[in-house]
Amino acid sequence: MNKEKKIKENILETHKKMIETYWDYERNNKENLFPENFVKGSHQKVWWKCEECGKSFEREIREESKKTNCYCKSCATSIGKKSQKNYKKELSYYSIS
Repeated sequence: MNKEKKIKENILETHKKMIETYWDYERNNKENLFPENFVKGSHQKVWWKCEECGKSFEREIREESKKTNCYCKSCATSIGKKSQKNYKKELSYYSIS
């Protein structure tokens, strides 16, 4: 794989399903943060929308791209272990490799 192709695959914008679902455009745009400016391993904190409650939460891009926690801390705490397994299975569709 050539270097240009590898860089292109690493750009966060190429992961449209995750971005469309979780990226908080309203809060990030106010801070001039756009997905096409980042790679999936970035340490930059950005705003995401919790799919469970709809609230915004801030997390590093690299953490969100791991897809271990795709919801805010409040929802993660209130969701039982069985529900968390279902979320991980459902959200594996959006997994970034």
